[in-house]
Amino acid sequence: MYRCTITIVHTMSSKSTKQLAKIFMKVRDPKLAENFLENMLTPPELEEIASRLRIIDLLQKGIPQREVAKKLKVSIGTVSRGARVLKYGKPGLSIILSMWRSSSKT
Repeated sequence: MYRCTITIVHTMSSKSTKQLAKIFMKVRDPKLAENFLENMLTPPELEEIASRLRIIDLLQKGIPQREVAKKLKVSIGTVSRGARVLKYGKPGLSIILSMWRSSSKT
């Protein structure tokens, strides 16, 4: 019973995640996306996402984990999680990172 419940929750979560991703693909207005994120996430949650992107960006540039942790004032565990995402994460991260890098230059 416990295992079945977990499977059902995971399936629902996966379906919701796919639906959310499809909606984001259709959003062309950055302000609309920003407003949505601010409505749905707390300021610390938004900062956490941005922090993870910065961590992965620095790791991808070859900066050692301890240096990243010190520079961004985060724990080594948080940086290690970013390193695992780089190594074992789902495809597409590099594309999203390059979009993030180019948007932060403007």
